[in-house]
Amino acid sequence: MGAAVFLVFFILGMVLATAGGLIGLIDAFRVSPTWGLLAFFIPLALLVFCIKFWGSRKWARVSLLTSLAGMLSMLAGLPFLAGAVRQQIAGLEDAVEDLATDQVPIEQLPPEGSDQGFTAPMVPAAPQMVNIAGTDLIQSTDPEARIQQINSRRTDPFATVPI
Repeated sequence: MGAAVFLVFFILGMVLATAGGLIGLIDAFRVSPTWGLLAFFIPLALLVFCIKFWGSRKWARVSLLTSLAGMLSMLAGLPFLAGAVRQQIAGLEDAVEDLATDQVPIEQLPPEGSDQGFTAPMVPAAPQMVNIAGTDLIQSTDPEARIQQINSRRTDPFATVPI
């Protein structure tokens, strides 16, 4: 519930802040192209524009107030998010406590030197090479025999190996 309320406040704040910024940007371009480009490219130039033209331009006031209302709306949603996070943390702590109660107490574990808990290996033995190779596969050439073949036919050590 708290996360949904936070999301509503946050989206409302984003819409208001964006609308306020667009209103201010349009009004800055109406005053002069220089103010418009400054407001578009320099981060705090729109704030300076709104403060400078607060008394003389209605849309500068509307822009600043709308942007501030959007930011306040986003901030107003934070307590709801904090409540939702607290609920999630409490749920995780309960789950951890449930896991802790399911485990065997340390006093009931076998002593360190005993092999009571490891009668069977935990990891199965690796398969042998004989088991992996099938009978229908071509057997590899004996490396020693192959070296003898290469050495007997080759006079140039840098030549390609005959196949």
